[in-house]
Amino acid sequence: MMKYVLIIIALLFAELGFAQKTDIRLNQSNVENGGLCYDAELNYTGDEASLASQNYRLFYDARNLAFDEEHSHLTTTSENYSFNVVQQNHDIDASGIGSLPFEKNLGFINATVLLNDTRSKGQLLKEGQGWTPIVRFCFISTSEDNNGQVILARKDLTASYGKAFVELSIVDQSDAIKALPITSYTDVR
Repeated sequence: MMKYVLIIIALLFAELGFAQKTDIRLNQSNVENGGLCYDAELNYTGDEASLASQNYRLFYDARNLAFDEEHSHLTTTSENYSFNVVQQNHDIDASGIGSLPFEKNLGFINATVLLNDTRSKGQLLKEGQGWTPIVRFCFISTSEDNNGQVILARKDLTASYGKAFVELSIVDQSDAIKALPITSYTDVR
């Protein structure tokens, strides 16, 4: 009997620990200056929270795309964030390192979105509000067919290329900052 009580308690704590989570996707947005732009969007589940700082790492097919930092920007409604491209590499030969089909012509971006002051509250996330755009990543198409893959970095797919992944955090009702688990990723393929 005690064994079952402990299992139930463990399941309850596990559920409480992951009550807030999100799905993330790259969704094609308005094309700017003949390029291709994709919004990183969140579909949030859980108690109301404020989106805090974030890290976005994207891998892309450098045969068909070139990152356009000038037209990439925040799309969130909050004015309390700053957006910064920390690292950008284009057309690296990473053959044999991982499993991305374009690893011979790998491009990647590492960008941060910082919540300037946690007391000011950032983008409000509520369950049921649907897909919320946060940041827009733009590319210049270098091929005639406007085709290129963009992959969100995560442990199960891109760890062999680097240890930085897409990471999100929230400020909860008690003003504590905590990681926001990501349950699913939708890339551009």
